[in-house]
Amino acid sequence: MFREERYFTEWRKMLKSNALLWFRAKISEWDDEEILSHVSKDTRIRELERMLTDLVKYPPSPEGVPILPAKDLLIAYDDIVREIEFESGMVHGTTESVAPVFMNTYYPVIINIISYVHLLPASEHNHHSEVGGLLRHSFEVGLNSLRRVKRRKPEPIGLVDIEKLREPRWQFAAFLTGMLHDIGKVVGDIHVHGHNTGTIWNAHCDSIYTWATRHGETKYTVEWMNNRRSYAHEHLNATMLKQVLTPFLGKWLFEKHDDLSGPVSSALLNYGKQTGYLEDAVRVSDATSAEMDLRSQWHRMMGQSKNSAQESIVDAMRELKSTRWRTINEPQSLVFVVDDDVYLKYPECIQAVMSWVNKGQPNRLPQDVKSIHGILENSNLVLRNHEQASVS
Repeated sequence: MFREERYFTEWRKMLKSNALLWFRAKISEWDDEEILSHVSKDTRIRELERMLTDLVKYPPSPEGVPILPAKDLLIAYDDIVREIEFESGMVHGTTESVAPVFMNTYYPVIINIISYVHLLPASEHNHHSEVGGLLRHSFEVGLNSLRRVKRRKPEPIGLVDIEKLREPRWQFAAFLTGMLHDIGKVVGDIHVHGHNTGTIWNAHCDSIYTWATRHGETKYTVEWMNNRRSYAHEHLNATMLKQVLTPFLGKWLFEKHDDLSGPVSSALLNYGKQTGYLEDAVRVSDATSAEMDLRSQWHRMMGQSKNSAQESIVDAMRELKSTRWRTINEPQSLVFVVDDDVYLKYPECIQAVMSWVNKGQPNRLPQDVKSIHGILENSNLVLRNHEQASVS
């Protein structure tokens, strides 16, 4: 039989010497009984050479993301789905239940969102940028938005008994908004190409499963659009709302006496710059999820990477806040607080951050204020006062 221990030892030697010819010669010395009986030596040589080429080639050739069924993906996220069910406070029930239960409210939204988000990344170079990043980020923001609104009450419109009936709907609306807060990226930021035919998926028309079945695709690759704009996806989030809601959920959420279509749509568009019951929960949960991912990014082969430029900038801001930026709302201040918003004087604060980081980590950040500003804006760490503003 082919001995795996010997194969990996020989493979490591080959990688160190970077000699493919040596590899050919070495494998040809192995006895036939060491090779799997149903695979010829020449075939095995070709397979291993291809594996080697894929491993050492840079940039690597994309293999494509396999289009796994939604229920298979749920296995990987069973822990967080269980947490969502616990926090919902709902009876488990079934998809056929007449009253609202977990299985006819939260569960179908999870399944439907998977059919559009699948294993796509959440960003090109920022947080959750690996395979499956958008789904994980959506789960985290949805769960934590649900947790946060449970500490508050929606704006009352009636008597106590009516408010008790409203609470589960508004809590679900927070979860739904959190789950959908980045879904506009699948239509506005990326192109999904079929690995076999090159056909581009249109999320406005089909789920990824319907598209894959129609075109016989089993894998896909992702291309980030060059002309995409920061935050443009927020304007597209609400367009995906109907794709993930079932008829039952539509009736439950959009009751005439307390129609949540407006609040949910508004929150999907404005959670980054507007305060409110839904907006506050989603905004904080989004920032928390992104920050946690940037703190602990891992590569499955190379291990944990150093903290990102964004994290270095945030650490510098915290340090400067406690040392040099203590004076607030004074004529000579660099920091101003108005209501719940914090304003930093530009470009002085950016220059201070840049100097602080590069002093401790030489050349960690580019020596250009506009570049640092771009990093902050693309990371949602700063926001423009309005869309036409040249500075955040």
